[in-house]
Amino acid sequence: MLEKRRKKERMPRFQGYNQEGKLVSNLDYVGKALVLFFYPKNFTKVCTNEVCAFRDIKNQFQELNADIVGFNNSKYFSSIREFHEENNLNYNLVWDRESRNANRFGVGKTLGVIPNRVTFVFNEKHEALGRYDSLFSYEEHIRFALKTLRRYNESVPLYRKVPVTSTRGVLAFG
Repeated sequence: MLEKRRKKERMPRFQGYNQEGKLVSNLDYVGKALVLFFYPKNFTKVCTNEVCAFRDIKNQFQELNADIVGFNNSKYFSSIREFHEENNLNYNLVWDRESRNANRFGVGKTLGVIPNRVTFVFNEKHEALGRYDSLFSYEEHIRFALKTLRRYNESVPLYRKVPVTSTRGVLAFG
C-alpha cells in the first residue's frame, strides 16, 4: 500500500477492464510515467469535471512522457463505457468493481461509504513521486500531477529530460 508522499516506493500492480472491455495493466505502460486517479462516481458533477479536465490537458502530460489512467468502482461495467463515451475521453478508464486496485493503492472510503478521490504520480520506472487526496477539489489533483511531473523532469539528467513546450489548451495549470 502506498503511504502519503513516500518516494521511491514501487507502483503496486494494477489490472482491470477498460471502457472497451480490454484487460489493461501497469505492464501496458512500461517506460512511461503514469498519473493514476481514483474517482468516486460516474456522471456526477465533480467527477465529470475531473475526467474532462484530464482529457483537455492530456497533451501537457504527453509532453512529460506521462499517460493517464482513471479508476472507478461502479457497480456496472456499462457505466464506465457510457461515461467514457459521453465525455469523449482520450485515456483509459479502468473498472475496479470490487475495489481491488483501490485497495492495493491504499485508497479508502470517506465515512466508510464514499470512495475517496486520490491521484498518484509515478515516474517512468514506476516509482512513486507523490499522492494527493481531496474529495472535492479535482482541480488540485490536476495541478499536483502536473507540478510533480514537471519538478521530476527538471531533476533528471539532461540526456533523460523530456522537453516541455507551451500549450494552447483551455486549461493551463502551472
